[in-house]
Amino acid sequence: MLTRAVDAALRIGSARTQVVVGNLSGSVQRVLGTRNIQLVPNEHWQAGLSTSVVAALRAMDSAVGAAIFLQVDLPHVGTELLAALIALHRSTGALIVAPRVDGRRANPMLFDRALFPELLALHGDVGGRAVAEKYVAQTAWVDWSADILQDIDTPEDYAALRAAAE
Repeated sequence: MLTRAVDAALRIGSARTQVVVGNLSGSVQRVLGTRNIQLVPNEHWQAGLSTSVVAALRAMDSAVGAAIFLQVDLPHVGTELLAALIALHRSTGALIVAPRVDGRRANPMLFDRALFPELLALHGDVGGRAVAEKYVAQTAWVDWSADILQDIDTPEDYAALRAAAE
């Protein structure tokens, strides 16, 4: 799943693809091989999701105008959705661009650089959703299919995903 997510990000041709790694950094590096990515260590991974967001932003080039935080446990998020988020941001300049499924916000979300200070202030086991909730009126939406909602959190989830693919 990690390689699928990283390869999707690389295919959109972004300036830099970062992979935030916690306690399994050696394994992640071996799996990703020679891909053109930046591994970003998160030494505080146990303190929650916010630490990965903060680590990514601190490692980011100052010229970056927006960031998409792509979770690797969303197996149906691919290049097409990522490209749609970027294109809508370029055409609207919205602070946030997010997929919407049946009227509900979904992941991954794109955050404009103007929101980086608020994202850097996150603490605990929260991600960009805490910031996104404040800026619903400044969010541009990409309507998408429900398959992007599938989240793989357990070995049983993964087994079901593999069985469905066969």
